[in-house]
Amino acid sequence: MAFGSSKKVEELEAEVARLNQWVTHFQGMDAMALAGEVEARRSQVTALGDALDAVEPPQHISAGLVEHLRWYVRRLLSGSEISEPKR
Repeated sequence: MAFGSSKKVEELEAEVARLNQWVTHFQGMDAMALAGEVEARRSQVTALGDALDAVEPPQHISAGLVEHLRWYVRRLLSGSEISEPKR
């Protein structure tokens, strides 16, 4: 496959479309405004992580779901790529 990936062409096209939307969104934004956007998202992810730690999930929510959310929070805050946790 292209670029050494197993992604299908349709998946790559969809990814390019999403990236183009972000480019359009950020186009013309100065560095200070962009830094503010990044900090706002980091604060939201941090608040999600805090909520996951502070609130007991309802009984019908699987522990696996909560752990997946914590994994995503850790990855986002570390600046790592998020995809799927290794099992």
